[in-house]
Amino acid sequence: MTGKNKMYNEPTHGQKASLIKPVQRRLLFPLSMVLLFVIGGFGIALLTFIRSNMEQSSQLVLKNAMNTFSKSLNYQADTLAAHEALILSDEDIRNSLKAGDRQRLLESWRPVFKELRENHGITHFYFHLSDRVNLLRVHKPERNGDLIKRFTALEAERTSRTASGIELGPLGTFTLRVVRPVFDGETLLGYLELGKEIEDIFDGIHGEGNIEVAVAIRKNSLDRAKWETGMKMLNRKAHWERYPENVLIYSSLPLFPSEFDRFIAERGHVHGDVTKGAKINGNSVRVLIQTLKDVSGADVGDLIIMHDISKFKAVSNKLFIIVMSSTMLLSIGIIAFLYIMLRRTDTGIRDQQAEMAENEAHLTAILKSIGDSVIVCDIKNTVVSFNTMAEILTGWCTEEAYGRPLEDVFHIIDGKTRQAADNPVSRVLTTDKVAFLANDTILLARGGKEYQIADSCAPIHDVAGKVIGAVLVFRDVTDEYQQRKFLRESEEKHRLLTEHAVSGIATHEIVFNDEGKPEDYIFLSANPAFETETGLRVADILGRRVTEVLPGIEKAPFIEMYGRVALTGESVSFEQFFQSQGRHYFINAYRFGEGRFATVFNDITNRKKMEDDLKKSEAHYR
Repeated sequence: MTGKNKMYNEPTHGQKASLIKPVQRRLLFPLSMVLLFVIGGFGIALLTFIRSNMEQSSQLVLKNAMNTFSKSLNYQADTLAAHEALILSDEDIRNSLKAGDRQRLLESWRPVFKELRENHGITHFYFHLSDRVNLLRVHKPERNGDLIKRFTALEAERTSRTASGIELGPLGTFTLRVVRPVFDGETLLGYLELGKEIEDIFDGIHGEGNIEVAVAIRKNSLDRAKWETGMKMLNRKAHWERYPENVLIYSSLPLFPSEFDRFIAERGHVHGDVTKGAKINGNSVRVLIQTLKDVSGADVGDLIIMHDISKFKAVSNKLFIIVMSSTMLLSIGIIAFLYIMLRRTDTGIRDQQAEMAENEAHLTAILKSIGDSVIVCDIKNTVVSFNTMAEILTGWCTEEAYGRPLEDVFHIIDGKTRQAADNPVSRVLTTDKVAFLANDTILLARGGKEYQIADSCAPIHDVAGKVIGAVLVFRDVTDEYQQRKFLRESEEKHRLLTEHAVSGIATHEIVFNDEGKPEDYIFLSANPAFETETGLRVADILGRRVTEVLPGIEKAPFIEMYGRVALTGESVSFEQFFQSQGRHYFINAYRFGEGRFATVFNDITNRKKMEDDLKKSEAHYR
């Protein structure tokens, strides 16, 4: 192109330089500042993330430790229960309990208790009579004859089932107890009780790494003299006066730090939340406090778990320094890269102009080949673009349609009234909202052919948000419409046939038990003949199980039969007498969906009676 038609003259090398330098001066400094702000923001976000991750990790460690405590209690309770089941497999126990033979029980089970104590840490082994009077303490045979009033024993007596849980002893130690009733048939002979101290659980939590554990007990749950005696037996110092309301009975730390006294001494400290900002010997520590409740649900103390995060904090700080140093080096490289790239901006702009022209042609080709019909109109409601599918449905070619009002090429009517339908483009240009055609809209093509169509119309905006036109997208749904119409008609016929059928018809859904076997079914629908045949009101049975409607019916074999029909699709026919109605029915059952079946039945009571009368008559004249 030359002269006036030429879009631009080819610049000289000096002109190119003059074009590039201003762009560098205008953009390089602001972009560099933005980059520095991004790096600063990244640093702040990274530091926040590291600290948040550290806190979350610590919380996870602490809560996992709490979960370990709960799971360990459950596991040890199950272990004690398993030992009890094994012990009670010896029938001689029942004979000894019946006879109240303390000496025989002691001789038989003292060696077993010694093994259980050495191998499993079991510290308590009891036999109680049926009235909860202790017959024998295998671990302390010299003590017996007292009435056992502990909650686990009372619960086992109340429920006649195994009861277990932790209970606070008079010496201030927690004991996990499992009490199991011993029966001879239906006769209660007494109780077997096993127990163990739970300090090994606290030791196990402490052994998981960087975890310290302490246990504080409410003073109102203890007798001071007995508690101090117990601490002396355990070779621990008893500091009854150290805290106003609690005493420390266990600590994995050799010396419980005074910095943590506030978690025991303060009233109203938060349970279940991680406490931040705690320090011990200059190390950062996170603390989680959980209420300790005995088996009866009584609040008897606190479990305090401490996690030392100092090492994790040091590693996180080192990681932050490394990442930020690397980020600074990267930012220097980015600035250098920007300097080089901005020098190529002018050349890039010229290339983009050529690419935009190519893209416009490409988009036009896409519009022509799209599967739906597309018409684009301007603000005056005249056609400015027409794709191939629109040409096929309307009967107009693009050249003829261009510049015409939309109503000339897109003639639509209401399928029911045959009156002209509203123009969706006019509505969109007025309301600036997406519009859709009403159902049953017909497009009259140029050649007289009619199409059932579905469409949508959306406004087109310029960069300022002003409406400059609309795009109409529509497609031929004639076949789909006919199919839906046929389906509606078919459903209506089926409904009429069901409602006017002489036979009783009902649909059901099978109910399966946990093992996947049929155990019941639910009424989904029933026709009027169902009421006539059964005497049951349809309104009273819908949504209910058959075992509720007809109690005792679960004894009949056909629930399993219906389950097989619903699962396999194999239809069945059979006769069945219903005692509750005093009627005979001939029943056909078939599957009509996943887990569902239908029954069609007739009352054959009169026929059965005639058959019986005939048999009696034949027997009489034989």
